Amino acid sequence: MTAARVAHGKWLALALAAALLAVGWATGRLPAHPLEIVGVISGIACTLLMIEQSVLNFPAGILNILASAALYFLAKLYGNMGVQFVYAAFGVVGWVHWARRGGEAPLRITRARAWEWALLPGLGAPAVWLLTGFLGRTGSAAPVLDALTTVLALGAQYLLNRKRLEHWLVGLALVVFSGVMCAQQGLWLYAVLFGFYFVMCVIGFRAWLRAFRAQDAPAVPVPVPSLDN
Repeated sequence: MTAARVAHGKWLALALAAALLAVGWATGRLPAHPLEIVGVISGIACTLLMIEQSVLNFPAGILNILASAALYFLAKLYGNMGVQFVYAAFGVVGWVHWARRGGEAPLRITRARAWEWALLPGLGAPAVWLLTGFLGRTGSAAPVLDALTTVLALGAQYLLNRKRLEHWLVGLALVVFSGVMCAQQGLWLYAVLFGFYFVMCVIGFRAWLRAFRAQDAPAVPVPVPSLDN
C-alpha cells in the first residue's frame, strides 16, 4: 500500500468518524455536547497534520482551541479555558514561523536546548503552584489538574512552535493528566480523545525522530553510468 493511499485512508476514516458522531448526536444516541464533537474531530485532524509536519496543523488546532475554550468554560475548568486564548495566539505565531515567508528555508526539526530544559521546569513548577491557588478561588472544578495541564500545554506549544522533537514527550504527560481531568468531569469523548492523543504522541515522536535523523544524514551519491563500455 502506497503512502498516498494510507494518507487518503486516514482522512476518509476521519470523515466517516465525524459523520457517525454527528448522526449519533442528532439522534440522541450520543450524549455529548456538539462542541465536544467539533473539538474531537479538529483535534484528531490537527494531530495527524502535525505528524506529517504540515503547516495546516495550525488552522486545525485553532478550530480545536475555540471549541475547547467554550467547552471548558461550561465544565468550569477555567485554567484550561483561559489557556486556549494563549494557545490561539501561539498558534498564529507558530503558523507564521513554520510557513517561513520571504524565501527562507523551511523550519527544521531540532532538539530542545539545555537552557530550555532548565528554564521550562524552573518556571513551570511555581506557575502550577500559583495557578492552583488562583483557580481554587475562582471555583475551578479541578484546580490542581486544571493548573498542571494548563502549564504543560503552554510548554508543549512553545516547543511545537520551535519545532523541537521533545514537544511530543511533553505532550505525553499533558494528555495523560488531561484525560484524567476530563474523565472526572464527565467529558467522555474528550477523555477518549486524549487516549488517542497518547498513541499519536508515541507515533509522532517516532516519525519526527526518523525525520530528524534523515535530515542530517549524508546524501547518497547517485551512480553515473560509464560511457567507456
